[in-house]
Amino acid sequence: MDLEQNDTQIEEIAAYDGEFDTSERTTPSVPSESAIDEEAFKAKLLPQLDDADITTNSEQVFHWEIKDWGALPEKLYGPTFVLGDYSWRLYLFPEGNNTPCVSVYLAAEPFDENAISSSETDGPPSSINQQLKPSTPPKEWAVCAQFGIVMWNPEEPTSFTYNSANHRFTSEESDWGFSKFHELRRLFVKQSPLETPIISNNKVNFSVYIRIVNDPTGVLWHNMRNYNSKRATNFTGLKNQGATCYLNSLLQSLYFTTSFRDAVLQIPTDSETDGIPYALQRVFAQLNTSEAPVGTLQLTKSFGWDTADAFTQHDVQELNRVLMDNLEGKMKGTAVEGALNRMFVGQFKSYIKCVNVDFESSRIEDYWDIQLNVKGMKNLEDSFKDYIQVETLDGENQYMATGYGLQDAKKGVVFKSFPPVLHLQLQRYEFDPMRGDTIKINDRYEFPTEVDLSPFLDEDSRDPNESYVYELHGVLVHCGDLNVGHYYALLKPTADGPWYKFDDDKVTRVTMKEVLDDNFGGDPPPTDSKLSPTRPASYWRHNSAYMLVYLRKSKLHDILFDAKLPETIVNREHQLELEEQQRRREKEEQHLYMTLRVGTVERQFKNYSAFDLAVFPVKNEGPGFGQQEQPAEAHADKLRISKLSTPGEVLDHLVATYPNLDRRSIRLWSMVHRDNHTYRLNEPIMDRYDITMEKVAYKHCNNTSEMNCFLEVPSEEQFQSFGCDARAMYAPKDRVRGERLLLFLKYFDPATQTLRGIMSYPVYSEDPTSTLLPVIRRAMGWPETVGVRLWEEIKPEMIEPVDVEMATFNSAELVNSDIITFEREYTEEELDAMVPADEFRTPVEYYDFLVHREQVIFRHRVDPEAEKDGIVKHVAEPIPNLSLWLHQNASYDTMAAKVAANIGVEATHLQFFTSTLQGQVIAPVRRGPNGHGHQQHSGGATVYNILHQNHSYSNILYYDILTMSLHEFETKKLVKFLWLPKEGIMHEQRHESLLPKTATVGDVVAELPGKVDGLKPEDREQIKVWLVQGHRIEDLLLPQFPVISLQSYQQLCIGLQSDEEVAYYDQQQQLQQQQPPAGGAHQQYRLIEVFHFYRDLSNTHGIPFTFVLKRGEKLGETRLRIQRTLGMFDKVFERVKFAIVRRGVGNGSSSGGTGTTGSIGSRATTGNIAETDAFNGYEGSVTPSTGVTTTTTNTTNSSSGTTPSDGSVSLSTSSSVRPVLRYVYDAEPENGPGSTGYNEDMELFAEIGDNECLGLDHMNRAPRRRMAGERAILIKS
Repeated sequence: MDLEQNDTQIEEIAAYDGEFDTSERTTPSVPSESAIDEEAFKAKLLPQLDDADITTNSEQVFHWEIKDWGALPEKLYGPTFVLGDYSWRLYLFPEGNNTPCVSVYLAAEPFDENAISSSETDGPPSSINQQLKPSTPPKEWAVCAQFGIVMWNPEEPTSFTYNSANHRFTSEESDWGFSKFHELRRLFVKQSPLETPIISNNKVNFSVYIRIVNDPTGVLWHNMRNYNSKRATNFTGLKNQGATCYLNSLLQSLYFTTSFRDAVLQIPTDSETDGIPYALQRVFAQLNTSEAPVGTLQLTKSFGWDTADAFTQHDVQELNRVLMDNLEGKMKGTAVEGALNRMFVGQFKSYIKCVNVDFESSRIEDYWDIQLNVKGMKNLEDSFKDYIQVETLDGENQYMATGYGLQDAKKGVVFKSFPPVLHLQLQRYEFDPMRGDTIKINDRYEFPTEVDLSPFLDEDSRDPNESYVYELHGVLVHCGDLNVGHYYALLKPTADGPWYKFDDDKVTRVTMKEVLDDNFGGDPPPTDSKLSPTRPASYWRHNSAYMLVYLRKSKLHDILFDAKLPETIVNREHQLELEEQQRRREKEEQHLYMTLRVGTVERQFKNYSAFDLAVFPVKNEGPGFGQQEQPAEAHADKLRISKLSTPGEVLDHLVATYPNLDRRSIRLWSMVHRDNHTYRLNEPIMDRYDITMEKVAYKHCNNTSEMNCFLEVPSEEQFQSFGCDARAMYAPKDRVRGERLLLFLKYFDPATQTLRGIMSYPVYSEDPTSTLLPVIRRAMGWPETVGVRLWEEIKPEMIEPVDVEMATFNSAELVNSDIITFEREYTEEELDAMVPADEFRTPVEYYDFLVHREQVIFRHRVDPEAEKDGIVKHVAEPIPNLSLWLHQNASYDTMAAKVAANIGVEATHLQFFTSTLQGQVIAPVRRGPNGHGHQQHSGGATVYNILHQNHSYSNILYYDILTMSLHEFETKKLVKFLWLPKEGIMHEQRHESLLPKTATVGDVVAELPGKVDGLKPEDREQIKVWLVQGHRIEDLLLPQFPVISLQSYQQLCIGLQSDEEVAYYDQQQQLQQQQPPAGGAHQQYRLIEVFHFYRDLSNTHGIPFTFVLKRGEKLGETRLRIQRTLGMFDKVFERVKFAIVRRGVGNGSSSGGTGTTGSIGSRATTGNIAETDAFNGYEGSVTPSTGVTTTTTNTTNSSSGTTPSDGSVSLSTSSSVRPVLRYVYDAEPENGPGSTGYNEDMELFAEIGDNECLGLDHMNRAPRRRMAGERAILIKS
């Protein structure tokens, strides 16, 4: 826009830069702010910024006095004034800039003394907020300023309007202001409460308040358009794939941990280019050298992520652990082995120390990071104090010390060491039970730039010569709430340098306020909407640190140093960059080129052993029959040619590329996909230089981007017979002999079971087919007396014989490009001696194999237990995987024979197992027709039936090499069992016994002395056997129980009775003889089941076992006996807690037996509290107990009163709640409500302390009824 002015207008516009004289001005009648009160307006318009690093450079107030508003042009500049190194002036639109308001802007440019001498009203820029267009491009510059503009009445300064803003003035945005500064219709209108308009007598003043601030970051109020991180900071950002900002922040943190980066770059990765180390090396190398943001797609693919994963935010801590574990494994055996442990791993000790006796239980563990609580903590120091807080175990929560009993103790954690690089995970998320969802904790939480961690170290671990002062070098931030948010990193890349913000592809320098205060969290600061036009608090996005990176100050130079890229990495990246540039260039020029694939007899056909001529990719078609395993030589050559090249130029190129070609005799054919699913020659391409290959491709295959061709090269015999005359050689028709045909000949060799191409040969349609016989004999070197059979390859499923006695090629319906397969004639005796029974004797059988074949992968199954038990042979060296192509109808025996021949074992001693595609073994393969049924023929099941079982498919089979024949092995039953020694359930031993299918459990027990060490003869009397299903006892087994009844989903357990169990069985025999009264008043022992569960009764685990309760025994003593039975160490058992649940509730694992769920035995009864005959050793009988079930669990909260009722003792790992027992049973009492002993005040789930008894006192009590079918009782001594 041009500024039109005249001399008169210029004379009427006066500029004033100074103080106004107010001595003669009348004070307004209504007290109000006055525009001439510069200090007040400066405070209003230029508030101090709340960042101490952003300081004031200079500030000043300038005034512009206008004496005739009505004479102003449409737009004009005000007077120029200088502040700092810049010239400033107002740019005014009196009638508005396309708005019904006064528009006013502040314009800035670098100070130029020569420009001041020119007119004060030089022309304006071409448009508002657009770059000026002087004769020479302006030098890049920027100045940050706070400014405010006041428009006021010089006759009445209390009448004014104003606005303010902050802006970064640059060569691209040299002016900034307000298009709607003040409504035009209100300029001359009186404003309440004053009776004076802003403009009166056509006079008005503008005051401009400007404060130039120093920009320590270079991006203060930056619009980030055309921002280049590398040029501005010398650092490079990372691209966001969708929701990978959390990954980018972690990667930048690890990259600037120089010792980590240096170790990663030293991992050998040349042989593994698809792994995490290689991808991470590429990211780090590009961050070092790239000018543009670096992509992480290859890295996320190495994680196994797909596109959906890139749009899903994962847990940063878990991702870091997975990354470290992978890298640590790849570093083993290299120069940097153990580097990550030395950098990131520290140790802490968790302990329980008795107060009154000299006993301590402790363990030392490694950690990669420390998780600190945020909720309820003010700062980092509070979190560390909370982490090592000591808990006192006393009163009912005393600690059971081995050898000392219950003792008062101190429980806590103390650090043994801190690593040089310390990662602190701040727990910003927690589960809110009221909302039923995870929420973010936005509480204010402060962390320092330096922290001394020595107070949190174990006193014995402190080195007086070592400093434990850590310096903050990384803050990983989450902005937003749980569901919507963003991650970025604030990092200090060098020991003494500034901080930078790494926000995906943008890298900017930041102030310390942005590092610390802005990420402490907490409520949003109060704002003045008039002075700070920020978003209201309801839209505030909480910025809070979730991970801190501290470096040990004394090790800074070992962690942060100037590490150069290894030369091998530099060279590799340079080569990859060149390849990438080539790919980009080819992609850009792709429309100018086309792909030409060429096949020949010598290069492809003679190396090909399947249908058709060679491997040609066909659009929208998969590989043909038999083409999957063809060698690379059988694939058509791929050429990239210009679409504007001619057929003649293509032939010239082929002659220059292929050896021994005569340009005069070769001919190029197009290819066609026939309706019978074969791919053959179509028609010759004319040798011309006046037509482009683009047109040729469109004509022959309706495609201009790719084309398949076959190059015909005549034989030497044919070439000489025509005297090098290509025109005569390729004459399409002979007057007598008919049309010229080019046939292809293949040979099937039954001795080697191979099919291969031999030659192409031209014939004429009216020649007899027998003319091929001497040609074949000469090519194969056979005598003239050798018989030859011919077969036509019509289509994959149709191979027909060719009549060589009477037929011509025409009458045999042979056309151009047909394929003839020939074989040598053998007698049946010769074939019997040459070809095994399961191999192919004719081309027809071989072609059928190509159509109906399966690729099967065989893997040797390693089973140390079976080797130990003599079931399978021990193999010293690992057997590599074997891949075989087998006919779908091949029998089990044929498959076994082929595998045995490849691995050098007897076929009769192989047992196969089906598996999933992931390699998980499913079940053994039977020789029946379906792989699991009865035999149909002597060969057994077919390959197809074996691989396609239960509506699923897997071509992976595992095999065992047996020590006996499979036939003998299938007459036996492999019994797998667990031996539970006296040392405890936790020391289980797994064994196997191969027994006749008629064997019993007694036979399994009889084999124990040869499998179990230290078993004494007298121990046989105390052996007990129980059956487990779903981690619950299904049945107690008699010696005569048949092993054939054992199911694969059941677990057989064998162990020794405890002394209490022996006493229990003695009691049962006595009670049977004495006929005790109802209620079991004389019983001193009770047999129960103990099983393990986690949180919920359906989530069972571990090995259940039988246990005896003793009348009058304290709970503390019962717990000791349970600990001995389990064989748990004190430090593990201390976290265990107990609950008793009602029999019949749980996982419901009762299928396969006749007993009810939770009962011990198959003949248990419900509703009868008296116990009947019990299992009395292996020389006695089994009559299971009807008692309650006792279980072990890992999390039941003993103080919540919400333990599921199932009748079981539970063991838990929660250390925050003292162990208790809860007891519920479902036996119908003989004395109900109202009878003697009924206590209405009993609790349903009552706690039992260590000094109370878990015994049989409830036999004389009646439980109270809470609801139908549910009763409970509190047991006390």
